Amino acid sequence: MMIISTLAASVLCALGLAQASKGSLGNKVFAALVIFVLVVEYLPKPRVTSALRVPEFVSISKAQPRNGAVLDTVSEPFQTM
Repeated sequence: MMIISTLAASVLCALGLAQASKGSLGNKVFAALVIFVLVVEYLPKPRVTSALRVPEFVSISKAQPRNGAVLDTVSEPFQTM
C-alpha cells in the first residue's frame, strides 16, 4: 500500500510541477526551486571512511594452529561494511 501511495504522490507532484512550469515567471522559478531541492535531497550520503577497530580475539584466533569457531557474546557488536 505504501508503494502505491508514494507512486500516486509522485504523479501528483509531477502534474503540479508541469502546471507550474507553464505559468508565469514566478511559477517557473518556483518549479526550478522545487526541482533543485529534490535533486539535493536525493544526493547520496557521504560514506564513512574511518578504519574499524578489529577486536583482540580475532587476532588471537587467527594465530591459533587449529581450525574452529568462536561465538562472541560479550564484546560490542562488530560493525562490518
